[in-house]
Amino acid sequence: MQRRSREINIFSLSALDLFCGAMGAFMLLALIALPYYLKRNIPLEQELARLREEVSALTAMNGRLEEELRQSQEAREQAEQERDQAEQERDQAEQQVLECQEKLAKTFLVVIASWETPADIDLHVRTPRNNHYYFKSHNRRSGDSGPRPHFPNEEAELSIDSLRAGVEVWQMLEAKPGEYAISIDKYNAHGDRAATPVKMVVLYRDGTHSLTVPSLTRENEEKRVMTIAVDDGGNVTIR
Repeated sequence: MQRRSREINIFSLSALDLFCGAMGAFMLLALIALPYYLKRNIPLEQELARLREEVSALTAMNGRLEEELRQSQEAREQAEQERDQAEQERDQAEQQVLECQEKLAKTFLVVIASWETPADIDLHVRTPRNNHYYFKSHNRRSGDSGPRPHFPNEEAELSIDSLRAGVEVWQMLEAKPGEYAISIDKYNAHGDRAATPVKMVVLYRDGTHSLTVPSLTRENEEKRVMTIAVDDGGNVTIR
C-alpha cells in the first residue's frame, strides 16, 4: 500500500492570500473614496442645472433678438416707404414749382378802347404772327355750326365791337413774346363831324396802362396809338 503524500503546495496558498488581500484593499479603498464620489455628483448636477438655466436664458434672449430684428426690419421698411413717399411729394412739389414758373412767365393782354360820341370807332390789333384783328376778322366762334375762327393758331379775339358810342375789347389769354401793334380808326362818323377822343386801357399780368388818344376827325384813317412788347418772361413794355 502506497503512502499518501502530505506535501502542501505553498505557491497555491500564497496566490490565494494575495488575491484575498487585493480584494480587501480594493474594498477598503472603495469605502474610503465613497463619500468623495458622492460629493462630486452634487456639483455636477448643479453645473448641469446651471447650464440648463443658461441655455434657457440664451433661448429667451435669442427670441428677444429675433423679435427686435423683426421690428427693426418693419421699421426700416416703413422708413423706406416714408422716404419714397417724401420723394414723390418732393417731385410733385418741384413739378408744381415748374408749372408756377411757367405760368408766371406768361401774361394775358386785354386792350380796351372806349368813346362817348355817336361815331363808330374800330380797334385794330396786329400780333407777332401777323394776324390782324378788327371787326372783319374778330376770331370769335359762333357755336359749333357758326363760322370758324379766322386765326385758329391763336387763342385771342376781338370780343366786343360797338357800332356807336361804346367799347371795343380785344383779349388774349396767353400773350406770346413779340410786339403787338395797336391802332384805331374812325370807321363811320354817323353825321357827327366833331372830334372824337378815345380812351385806351391795357390790362396785363403786372398791372394796367392807360392813355387818351388825341381826337379822331377823319373817317377810315387808321392811327397807330401804341406798341406792346412782351418778352420771354411775360414782362410787358408799352411805348
